[in-house]
Amino acid sequence: ADGPDFLTRAFRASGVLSADNAVTAIVDLSPLGLLGASENAFLTVAYAHDAPGLATELFVKFPPREPDHKFALSNQSRSEVELLRFSRRGTMPVPVAPYYFSDFCSQTTNYIIVTGRIAFGVDPIEPAYRKGRDHLVPHVEEHYEVLARSLARLAGAHRTGALGPEIETLFPHAQGRRKFYPIPDAQAGADR
Repeated sequence: ADGPDFLTRAFRASGVLSADNAVTAIVDLSPLGLLGASENAFLTVAYAHDAPGLATELFVKFPPREPDHKFALSNQSRSEVELLRFSRRGTMPVPVAPYYFSDFCSQTTNYIIVTGRIAFGVDPIEPAYRKGRDHLVPHVEEHYEVLARSLARLAGAHRTGALGPEIETLFPHAQGRRKFYPIPDAQAGADR
């Protein structure tokens, strides 16, 4: 409802937008309509004036509309918001989407994430592949090698202290472990 005024305040608060600039219009908001852990859309905005590194083509992400789905996934959202905020410091050893704004409410589990758009499918960036469709990914071994090497760089930066001491406060190591319970009739699920 607040549209450009909200985005102006948000982008100024995150440090992306200078005090003498403003979001003047939401040119387009196109929901992607993909089922997943969030609702997401392409967002196109206009500014009072251009600035170096200031993109008009953005990506926005927010909670699923269906309450049970929303609350089941709420624990992931806070970490994603914190990671994106952390990426603004410039210490990430892997490329991430440019951060514009994010916020999370622990009470309601509502959140919003706004980043620059990633040019999927524009060399050297691979197309955006659908989750669970690895059989459609060409050269899948190379695809996963890139992911594994990126995770190794991130883990290495963490373990050597290159990400700084605050990383343990934001992402306590012990909380990163998931509890895996036995899956009844796991073979049938794997076969399916």
